[in-house]
Amino acid sequence: MSMPPNALTPQVEFVKAGHIGTLCLNRPERLNALTETMLGELDDAVRAINGDHELKVIVLKGKGRAFCSGRDTAELVDIFSGSSDLPVRDGHATHRIADIDIPVIAAPRGAVVGGGMGMVLMADMVIAGESAYFVDGHLSAGMCPSSSSWWLPRTVGYRRSMDIFLTGRRLSAHEALAIGLVNVVVPDSELDDTVQQLSSTIASNSRAALMRTKRAVRHALENDFRSSTEHISYLRALPAD
Repeated sequence: MSMPPNALTPQVEFVKAGHIGTLCLNRPERLNALTETMLGELDDAVRAINGDHELKVIVLKGKGRAFCSGRDTAELVDIFSGSSDLPVRDGHATHRIADIDIPVIAAPRGAVVGGGMGMVLMADMVIAGESAYFVDGHLSAGMCPSSSSWWLPRTVGYRRSMDIFLTGRRLSAHEALAIGLVNVVVPDSELDDTVQQLSSTIASNSRAALMRTKRAVRHALENDFRSSTEHISYLRALPAD
């Protein structure tokens, strides 16, 4: 069952407008720091999105001046104290962004840190505001990177990834553009309009074709050429819509 238009949850907001859905992290007072509650709501939202056959594109953003500042520090204390079950659950469920069947456009501005960067990496395209900056941040917290350890090397290469992980340095939006972490950088004032135009262009295509394009490319990331071509033959044999 799809989530109704303008449905609000305390920490995740989802708005559906025609074929385009906007998924917004909604803790601006904490720079959208990730909590277990937020991740549970995100999981519910992804299930609803995949069950809604009208949706063709999802926009992923954060409310306020930041996209996501990473895990809420209060919950990090729980992880290190052993009072949380989070390590058993592989850290957190940001990987649910990768489970969305239709194209996802991330539209970050401000801080994109830790798990927030992982979520952006799982998107299919990234249109960043000029204020966006990217930090992994796990090493300084005594942790290894989580989902980014899989996605970042496939996006920017091994050595650039290790530079980002090991130095913990902050990449500006334009540095991220130069290494292929984002597709486009625009002034913050133009971000929403740019993403809306791109979303509308993508949504003009058939939902089935969009889903199969995403599946074909994701499959190719993990398989050899012959397996990839066989998978494409299978996808093309499916009903048109």
